[in-house]
Amino acid sequence: MASTQFKLSVMPQNALLQRLGVLPEKLDVSSKNKWITACWKIEAVQANAVIAQIDQLLPQIHWANTHIAWKIQSGVLDNDVWMLIGEESQQIELLDFRANVSEQGLAFIEQMVMIAHQYNWLLMDREGNIVEANMDKVLELVKMSHPLWFES
Repeated sequence: MASTQFKLSVMPQNALLQRLGVLPEKLDVSSKNKWITACWKIEAVQANAVIAQIDQLLPQIHWANTHIAWKIQSGVLDNDVWMLIGEESQQIELLDFRANVSEQGLAFIEQMVMIAHQYNWLLMDREGNIVEANMDKVLELVKMSHPLWFES
């Protein structure tokens, strides 16, 4: 992972609310994958439409029946997305992305946040902190997690 890459996991908001009754600000890191997997099982999202949207942002570098990876890596940028898909259901089972926060204008992370907002998804960092799909909230999360990236 590039030194200025920020990883976010995507999780359906309504499914987490259904499971817990409230939207927590944070999940225990040791169980976050369990929660993410459970939420994608509750809220069935067909992968095709989301794949088409991500295809507009990054080139696919790997495709198989059960997972797709997208990546762009240039001298400065290193953005990627990884999606796990149910083989029979063709529904999303996991969706993560890493965005380079040194990108001028933060176009990639903003576009991924817009996709998440469109589907009413939440975003969670490596520490288990959860935010709604809102660019201001995501930037607060990035600054909280990596304050040295934003020092003058």
